[in-house]
Amino acid sequence: MQFSAWVVFSIFSFSSVFIKHSDQRFPSEVASEEIIAVPVVFNMSTMVEMQTMIEGFETKVTQLESEIFYLKTKGARSCNELKQIPGFEKSGQFFIDPAKTGTPIQVFCDMDLEETWISHDGEDLAPVTFCTGDGCFVKEYSYEAPDEQIEALKAQSETCYQEISYGCKMAPLKNTRFGHYFGWWTGKDGSKKFYIDGDDEDRAVCGCHATSSCLQSMFNSTCNCDAVFLPLWSSDEGKLSNKESLPVRTFVYGGFISSQQEANITVGKLRCSGSSKSKKDKSISTSCSSLKQDGATRDGFYLTKEESEKSIEASYCQMSKPGYVESNLKVESHDLGGGGSKVVLNLAIQSHAYSIPRKSITTCQGNRNYYNLRMSTLRKHYEQIDMHEAFNKEVGFYTIPETGLYTIMIGKMDGVCDTYYLVEVDEPVDVGVSTTQFYKSQYTNTYTQWFISGTKLQIKTTHKSNPNSNSNFQMTIVRIN
Repeated sequence: MQFSAWVVFSIFSFSSVFIKHSDQRFPSEVASEEIIAVPVVFNMSTMVEMQTMIEGFETKVTQLESEIFYLKTKGARSCNELKQIPGFEKSGQFFIDPAKTGTPIQVFCDMDLEETWISHDGEDLAPVTFCTGDGCFVKEYSYEAPDEQIEALKAQSETCYQEISYGCKMAPLKNTRFGHYFGWWTGKDGSKKFYIDGDDEDRAVCGCHATSSCLQSMFNSTCNCDAVFLPLWSSDEGKLSNKESLPVRTFVYGGFISSQQEANITVGKLRCSGSSKSKKDKSISTSCSSLKQDGATRDGFYLTKEESEKSIEASYCQMSKPGYVESNLKVESHDLGGGGSKVVLNLAIQSHAYSIPRKSITTCQGNRNYYNLRMSTLRKHYEQIDMHEAFNKEVGFYTIPETGLYTIMIGKMDGVCDTYYLVEVDEPVDVGVSTTQFYKSQYTNTYTQWFISGTKLQIKTTHKSNPNSNSNFQMTIVRIN
């Protein structure tokens, strides 16, 4: 007698398994074992729930990975800066925040060329439609980033450029003999630009001019399209590299007199690379504009020195204003070498020890234990200034000598938050207990405040060093009259 086994049937999943069985009552009568195929069924609703749960987990993991990726990149101000972070060596779409607005923009990073690309809505070839009259055709370009972010990226980049291509059939860009221009582009200031290649606004040339390959160059032609008088297509290409004029906002044309004339225009992405820091010696020249490029965002007094031969100034920089034009950012300045405002302390510490007890203070978005400096050794080959001999090296504090307005600058502005050092303000008891901490953040390293005579500025550190260890602490105090 044979034995059979069955499982509940479901249309969701069906498979067959093979089980062995034999007649258990009369084993001597069974010559061999028989194999019977049995349908095995799985519950449909349970499997659907499990599949939905797995898909939900996968979605959450993908979202978390995306959020982590976003958080890692959003602090960078350019692709050049992002590439310095481990794990971001490959090209792709990333989020960066050139202007440190807290609202990052999405860009493409070509990590091989170390270029930051900002796209716009007119990158495909666009026909120049027939019209009559000067400047009758206008093609506008809208970029995938706010102007503030574009200007910030330009300011901190060494170079920026856009590729441009103009296709023509009997549609010249200009007639130099009569001094008439039919086509031009406008930049950020809205003024007309007649050059298609390079950075010289006074030379209306195209890319072929650089290689002396323009049609009819023997007749001083500087663009191919200016020398084609037959109904044949030609083109002019170029690379616009005057970053102060970029990006291209519009292309304008108005040279049609016949329906046989045709033209088209293609404008590429804005591409920026390098770092403006590589072209500047920060020890020679510092301005409100350069400080903002380095990441300063708070309004206040800063120490500036616009030219190497000029003396240091205490300048009030309104960093909250848009753009990087110095005349717009600098509200006022005081010459520190002319007998008015003056540097009362210029300090650089080579090494130090620390003293207990510790104090828990929140800096750089984190809570840390800070200790008072003691046994400070000043750095050699540095212009140390202590006009009133008010800095106590043994206990690490400076005493305000006179009541007045002071500007304190801690370290050098580089967009990096310093967790090692801060300055704690301890006002005299007779004016009320008031404690404030100053430190070099990613936004500013300069603070201006009214101090009462006798106020102590205590230097604190998280760096539990010995007297022979190396220190990078610097502080400058300016009395503003």
